[in-house]
Amino acid sequence: MERSWQHLNFFQNHCYLHAKVPGVKQKDGKVQTQQVPWARAQSGFTLLFETFSMLLIENEMPVNKAAKIMNVYPNRL
Repeated sequence: MERSWQHLNFFQNHCYLHAKVPGVKQKDGKVQTQQVPWARAQSGFTLLFETFSMLLIENEMPVNKAAKIMNVYPNRL
């Protein structure tokens, strides 16, 4: 299964990681996608992207301004 994660921008260009992630078939027949070391499950962002975003917010920057810097919708942060 191919997945994508948004990473930190590279010289003002959007950067995404794309990878084929293996799935493991469970006893009940469902396929569970394996976790990757560079992202949390179901986040859509790399850990580096999330860390930088949270550092901006932790330093009392409003979420709307941090989202503008990260070039994402505020609700995604």
